[in-house]
Amino acid sequence: MKKTLCILFSILMSLTTAAQTMRFGKTEPHFSDLPEVRKQPIRTREFAFGAHDLVVSPDGDDSAVGSPDAPLQTIAEAKRRLSAQRGVSDGSVVWLHGGTYPIRETLRFDKNDPTGVTYCAYPGEEVCLSGGSAIRGGWETTQVNGVSAWVRPVDSLFSALYGEDGQAVRRTRYPESGYLYVKDTCLDGALYTEENTPWKDYMLGECAFVADSGDLRGLPEYRNPQDILVRLFHYWKDEMLPLKSYDAQTGIVTSTKYCSMSPHKGDRYFLENVFEALNEPGEWYLDRARKLLYYIPLPGQTPENTTLYSADTEKLLTLDGANGVAFEGITFCNTGWHPLLPKELNDFHPGLEHPQAAYSTPACITVRNAQDVTFDACTFRNIGFSALRLGDNVQDAKVTRSHFCGIGGNAVYISGQAVDNERTSERISVTDCLIERYGRSWANAIGVFSTHARTLTIAHNEIRDGYYTAISVGWNWGYSENIPRDNRICDNLIYDIGQGWLSDMGGIYTLGVQPGTVISGNVIHDVAADPGVGGYGGWGIYLDEGSSFILVEKNLVYACASQGFHQHYGRENVVRNNIIAGNEMGQLRISRVEEHVSAVFERNIVVGFDRAMFVNVKTQKWLEDGNLYWDTVRGEWVRSARRVEDGGTDFWPDLWSRARMRLRGHYTNAVFADPWFHDVQNHDFTLADNSPALRCGFEPWDTRTAGTVSDFTGRA
Repeated sequence: MKKTLCILFSILMSLTTAAQTMRFGKTEPHFSDLPEVRKQPIRTREFAFGAHDLVVSPDGDDSAVGSPDAPLQTIAEAKRRLSAQRGVSDGSVVWLHGGTYPIRETLRFDKNDPTGVTYCAYPGEEVCLSGGSAIRGGWETTQVNGVSAWVRPVDSLFSALYGEDGQAVRRTRYPESGYLYVKDTCLDGALYTEENTPWKDYMLGECAFVADSGDLRGLPEYRNPQDILVRLFHYWKDEMLPLKSYDAQTGIVTSTKYCSMSPHKGDRYFLENVFEALNEPGEWYLDRARKLLYYIPLPGQTPENTTLYSADTEKLLTLDGANGVAFEGITFCNTGWHPLLPKELNDFHPGLEHPQAAYSTPACITVRNAQDVTFDACTFRNIGFSALRLGDNVQDAKVTRSHFCGIGGNAVYISGQAVDNERTSERISVTDCLIERYGRSWANAIGVFSTHARTLTIAHNEIRDGYYTAISVGWNWGYSENIPRDNRICDNLIYDIGQGWLSDMGGIYTLGVQPGTVISGNVIHDVAADPGVGGYGGWGIYLDEGSSFILVEKNLVYACASQGFHQHYGRENVVRNNIIAGNEMGQLRISRVEEHVSAVFERNIVVGFDRAMFVNVKTQKWLEDGNLYWDTVRGEWVRSARRVEDGGTDFWPDLWSRARMRLRGHYTNAVFADPWFHDVQNHDFTLADNSPALRCGFEPWDTRTAGTVSDFTGRA
């Protein structure tokens, strides 16, 4: 009887749709010409030497006066002179001539530094503050693993090597492609038991797992096994585990560091920094015991024409108590990193690295207890750890027109205190930046990552080519009191995120109660999680645990591997006037059933490519009004999925899917019609001037304006 009623209801809806078509008539879509979107060139200030300015040049002399005709040689000397004239030198500019400034000891700015000082590159000159040392010549030719290689002694030990082309040189990897898989768990030496674990179902603090003995049969004879890193991928964590031992009889792999999340059967891993895997052009290996560097040259490289850069310094700058300091047009590059060891892991459970978002990772540049700090038109290239960390008690900081590329951890990391007081980090902006190739050492790192901070502006950035979330704001799980609020995440272009490495990520991710936060004008596409067994969750916009009172409007989300929009659980979020289309496992999802209103969906355009509109359809309290639904294959007969795992393919039967959703209280005032995009199959979502979506009150906007305002063409 119930099925019959649904069929009758479907027939009635079909007649209603036909009547609407007759009423509005059969018209053709009409598209107006759109104005050209032009980006702005990046320029820094013109040179004008002030009374208290200083000039620095790599060819200068620290005993000179610091004038254009007699420049200093080091930034440290310029800092010292300005500090000696504090008050008089406030507002000065330190002009840096082009060239490389080696940083062998971290430059430290504090309360003794004058305010309002700008460190600025001469117009048109490239200034590099480098943590690397040039390696030129001294090579001998040898044979390694059956191929020709170069070898030479080195004075220092390092974990990163960079080339002249601005790219990192590849560390060796076994296997050279693909993964090995954990055979079984091993609890020998674990920190916790099931009864006393601080994080049930996720963590026992293991320091070992069982490998398939056939996978690692050569490992006992490998050179320098203590220098091998085991890279283990599971859930949303990239474990970096220094090898301690391997038992060929039992297959047990033991690490000198505890896992932050429990390994399970089927987890993927590979070995890194393996001498026996050195056999491809462009790879390197450092024999730390013998202090010998091996390198397999690329075609055309000779010992005479090749320069490599060893990353000797990990931290270039710290600002603690320094106000009004600005850096303009400067490149920070070639810094080192190391696997985090237990003695450094004191911000989570003792001895464990934090499993979330490269949270424990230090930064090349750290700012604390500071106001009005600016990084403008800067480049962060080949950074071993995270690039820039704006930590406790930072206000009115700006990161703008800057390029981040080849970042080991998070590109920009905003980490305030968890206590709301006068030292709360706030009014921080990250705008008009290009962030690419982040998470190169810690795959679970984030493009722009904020924990306990508020009144942020993260806008007009282009973020691409990362293995995890692009923008993440918030840190408290659930409905407890939270610092973040009034944050604006607007007009960002985000794509090629995840790339199948990890799980549980979003192009934009939020956590906890955040009243006043707005997510608007963003274009997000191609977010993909681990497609293997146990992998899940490559979402476009992801409101995770307790995300509440957030406005999500005028965003375009398409071609994500999971759903375009996912809310785990939250309260009274408003999702309106978005375009969500062509996502692989359905378009919309709310995971948890709650007593309160979870979210309001209104005036959205939702389009499937033979995929579900909603997945995980239960009795969630979301309120719908005036949305347009369409499927490029099934037309107005859109479908929804009963189970999350069937979000792409398993639906209720065509004839009564819509009826059943209506009987559950969905599709209120909905329009079922082709929205008339310019070329939906090729992801051109320009809306026709006379689109049926306008009947829903949908307000078109120019999606082409998402991303940077400045032109980063040619930046390496």
